[in-house]
Amino acid sequence: MRYCFVLAILACLFGLTGCVEIIDDISINDNGSGTFKYTINLSSSKVKINSYLALDSLNGKKVPSLNEISNRIEKVVQSLQEQEGISNLTFDSNYDQFIFKLKLDFSSVDALQTAIQTVIKNESNKNESEELDGNWLQFKDQQFTRSIPRIAIAKIKDMSDSEVAALKQGSYMCISRFSTEIASFDNDSAKVSKNKLAIMLRTDPYSLVQNTTLLDNKIYLRKPSEHK
Repeated sequence: MRYCFVLAILACLFGLTGCVEIIDDISINDNGSGTFKYTINLSSSKVKINSYLALDSLNGKKVPSLNEISNRIEKVVQSLQEQEGISNLTFDSNYDQFIFKLKLDFSSVDALQTAIQTVIKNESNKNESEELDGNWLQFKDQQFTRSIPRIAIAKIKDMSDSEVAALKQGSYMCISRFSTEIASFDNDSAKVSKNKLAIMLRTDPYSLVQNTTLLDNKIYLRKPSEHK
């Protein structure tokens, strides 16, 4: 799910941004159900984050305490767990290294998108909520389409120059896995695994801000009649 879900919650909403490594990993079964994993690693910025947390305010904005951040994250994760079509959710957090790992199963790609939309809309203002409209995840007729919602890009654009510069050192890896072989795909930068069951795209958050379509992709799976 290429939405930058945890990035928006952990990094953008709290202003604790810096060099960030993100792994966005989705596995889709033939019936459209699957597993979603999302990892955000801010460990290389932990010194900077801890220096922020030691302040009362930054750039005129109140700096939340670590306890406040933890409570808010738990609230968001709990809300996601309660959404229809979401099951087996686990969330591992390491506040010493600032590494966060989300994993869940979904009954359908539509259920995953709706769950994320609902949770983020509850955490966003009205203008931001409007940016979540539309389909940025779709699986139909052996085709999987992914894009990035405008809300994630808008939040990144609100960062300071120094925060944006730090994003150049980060990475965003997007992986899509299937039970059926990949026949073709639209994004020329994507790389397919040897067994043709997985495809990966990689960029850095800064480049993504400059070109919001870098990770967009439409993946075409082989139809049953095409298998040998």
